[in-house]
This record gives sequence, C-alpha cells and structure tokens, in this order.
Amino acid sequence: MNRFKKWAEHEYSRKQRMIAVIFGSFIFWIVIPFFIIVSSFYIDQWFQFPKFRYGLINLLIGLMFMVAGWLFANWTVKVQFSIGREPRYL
Repeated sequence: MNRFKKWAEHEYSRKQRMIAVIFGSFIFWIVIPFFIIVSSFYIDQWFQFPKFRYGLINLLIGLMFMVAGWLFANWTVKVQFSIGREPRYL
C-alpha cells in the first residue's frame, strides 16, 4: 500500500501527462473500437445471429452514439489532464 501511496503522491510534468493522454486516446479511440467491431463480427457468426441492416436508421443511431461518446471522451480527457494532476486522498 505504501508503494501505491508514493506513486499517487508523485507530481507528473505537463509533458508526462500529455503523453499519457495521447496514449490513452489511442487505446480508447482506436484499439478498443477496432476490437469491438472485429470481435462482434465473429461473435455474430458464431451464434448465427441475423444481420441487422435497416439502412439510414442504422447510420443515424450510430452517429448519435458516436457523437455522445466523443463528447464524453473529450470531457474525461479534459478532467484527467486538468484536475487529475492534484493528488486527492480519502
């Protein structure tokens, strides 16, 4: 536990925090969505689910979720970058 406390008390530079934000963005905006898309294709085939294609409505619903997710992701990055640098303890 002391090891974690020392790690949490460390003040990271702006450059270190920016690198962490860029790395996290790459993971959450590229790697995880790619994994979800690829794995869902194989899971659908494995369970033999029917294809869900209804044209324009799929595009609109998908865009709505993408915009909401993008706004939430940007908000969390801002919070982590600005407020996350201050150590807070219970």
